[in-house]
Parts: sequence; structure tokens; C-alpha cells
Amino acid sequence: MKKSFLPLLFLCICILSFAEPPKPPLGKRWVLNPDFSDEFNGMSLDTAKWLDHHPTWKGREPGLFMPSQISVKDGFLQIRGEKMGKDTVIGSQTFNVKCGAVVSKKPTFLGYYECRVKAAATTMSTTFWFSSAKNNKGPNGSRSSNRCR
Repeated sequence: MKKSFLPLLFLCICILSFAEPPKPPLGKRWVLNPDFSDEFNGMSLDTAKWLDHHPTWKGREPGLFMPSQISVKDGFLQIRGEKMGKDTVIGSQTFNVKCGAVVSKKPTFLGYYECRVKAAATTMSTTFWFSSAKNNKGPNGSRSSNRCR
């Protein structure tokens, strides 16, 4: 009984620690920014908010970001990854996997970000990044946070 209880207790503590967003800076509160929020309820990507490609990065070899891999279906953004029929060579890089990236049209800013993701059972990575060309440092040198659950 004792051996079963400890892992269960640890699991409950872990779940509870991720149940709430981090506390905002003293005197501040979190507010929804509609520029970075989307329920993906339409039939296609909202092109007023999002790019279906990365404007400055073609992907990490062997994965090439391609707009054809981005779709919206049943209230979900879908980003597919699949093997290419034929290698694609760009400069000195060889790509043989089609994958996707969705990028905000607006620059990110200091704040709390959250997403709900279902990762595919694949060796490819499933990631949620917010990054900015600007140096967005918060109080005491802190950085913007992002979180997937």
C-alpha cells in the first residue's frame, strides 16, 4: 500500500502545481490578448492573425516547413509531418520531411502564454515557442513564459 501511495501522491502534487497560471507581477493581472488567442473554429487558418509558414526559418534539417502541412478542422489547428516522396535540397541542406510552423503576424511581448496540445506519436518534436527579435525582459531580468498542457 505504501509503495502505491507515494507515486500517487507525487502525481497529484505535480498535477496541482500545473493547474494554475503563474502569479503576475505585483500590482498587475493577466488579461487575454485577442491578437494571440484563437479557438480555430473556422474552416481555415485566420490569415489576419497567423502565417502558415515561418518567415525567416525554413526548418531544421531534415524537416522543411511547408504551408501545405497546416490546416484547421473541427476546432483544432492541425500541423502534419510526413515523409517527402523525394528529397528537397536547398543550398547545402537536404530535407526529406514535410512539417509546419504557424507564426503570429504580431510581435510577441512579455506575458504568460498557454496552449493545449496533443502531440503525435512520432520521433518529430512537438513544440510551442514564442520568441521575439526584441529583448523583452521583465521585472528583475525575467523572460516571457510559455506553457503547453
